Amino acid sequence: MVAAGQARAEKIQALSQELDQRKAERDAARADVQKLQERKQSLERGIAERDAAAQVAAEKLRALGQDLEQRNGECQAGLAEVDRLQKLNRGLERDKAEQAIAAQLAAEKLRAFNQELDFHKGERDAAMALVERMRVSNHKLELDRAERDAALASREESLAELRRLFDKPENWLFAEQNLANKNRPPLAEQP
Repeated sequence: MVAAGQARAEKIQALSQELDQRKAERDAARADVQKLQERKQSLERGIAERDAAAQVAAEKLRALGQDLEQRNGECQAGLAEVDRLQKLNRGLERDKAEQAIAAQLAAEKLRAFNQELDFHKGERDAAMALVERMRVSNHKLELDRAERDAALASREESLAELRRLFDKPENWLFAEQNLANKNRPPLAEQP
């Protein structure tokens, strides 16, 4: 019985050691579970932080995409404006070149007109000088004609007097005396 008790005691001792071992294993397993739970919580926190960071990054990326689209639209509008201004500038340069050509043609026409005007002015001055010479000649001719008319009138009078004298034969002998009497002023009648 002692042997049975000893065997029993050994068995109890073996069971106790096994129980202690199992408790130790359980405690170790609990510690491992605790560590795994802590690690899981840490991983979940990390995942949550990564998800939050990914969401923030996604929002930033979306905002950057919208900003990029807006800037792209502004860039396209700017390029369209640059193209419009370049076309306008080309049109202005073309107009400027046409105006320069027109101004040059106008200057050449003006120069030709001034030359023609100077030529006509010279002709006009020559014509005016000719008119002045003709006016002087005409005046001289009028004076000459007046003198000639006066001389003709005087001659006509002299011829008429001669005819009158020669019409009467009695006046022939005293022609000089009669002519002198005619030219003499009449005597005033005495009172």
